[in-house]
Amino acid sequence: MRICKNCGATIASATPGSIVRCEFCGVDEQIPLPVSQFGGGGAYQHPQIVVARPSAAAMVIPFAIVGVVMAMGVGFGVYNSMRMQQAASEVTISQNIAEMERQQPTAPKVTLANIATIPTQGWETLDAPGMVGTLDAFDVVANYSWAQKVGLAWKPDAAIMRIDVDRVGRDGLVNLKATPDASVEYRIFSPKCRKDYEDTTATVDPHFQCELDIQIKNESGVIVPTVLKTGDQLFTLKYDKEMKSPVCTLQQVMQKLDKAKKLPQKPVFNAWADQMDDGSSRWVIDQIISGQDTIGYVNGTTCALE
Repeated sequence: MRICKNCGATIASATPGSIVRCEFCGVDEQIPLPVSQFGGGGAYQHPQIVVARPSAAAMVIPFAIVGVVMAMGVGFGVYNSMRMQQAASEVTISQNIAEMERQQPTAPKVTLANIATIPTQGWETLDAPGMVGTLDAFDVVANYSWAQKVGLAWKPDAAIMRIDVDRVGRDGLVNLKATPDASVEYRIFSPKCRKDYEDTTATVDPHFQCELDIQIKNESGVIVPTVLKTGDQLFTLKYDKEMKSPVCTLQQVMQKLDKAKKLPQKPVFNAWADQMDDGSSRWVIDQIISGQDTIGYVNGTTCALE
């Protein structure tokens, strides 16, 4: 039995002259040959300790690992720095947007007092009290007078020329709160403005706004009247006429069509009314799907089917 000269652990027996590795510290030790083999008196040579040296690959691996760790550290540092810069940039952009919105003047509401003079950019919120009934059961004919009042505040000769209704129920009322895409629109024009446009001697097309549209619809859960001044359809205004308030309500129209077996088994319909050449108004009831046949025509003055 031999003892490891490096760590003192027991080394298994080995043939003299061979090299044995310590199982505990890994140091190689050469077992000496008897001196008699070299002319001596049988004494053993002093044992030699042979230190095992790692291969070149084994020496490179630790440095490679250190390099990878350092590179990862640098990479993470750069990434974190970029994320911090991006976050700071996002905060700055959000702050700038909020400041711009805060500084931007809020557009004034259109009221009966300013509707004649206030410039409009598209549809504007209308603050005009006086609507009757409820928004979940809007009566189009009952609010004719309210729409007419708004028009007269805009121009003294204003006249309603058409009413458009989307998604009117079988009961003739419009549920603006719950029915998707439900809306009511009163189209108003000024005969004097239209005549001034037709008689103009200007060499450049003048900017006339001879039509006022009032719309009530559900916009993302908010139901408010909006108003639009427009001159886009001046070329058709000469064919339009003032439509007096229909005597026949949409409730009566639906009842008439239903009784005549002309009203399909559907929950909602589209409707519109305008003035006929004989001075009476007329209701037209349509399917909500474009291209489907018109359901029927009802005289707005006598409620007679046409």
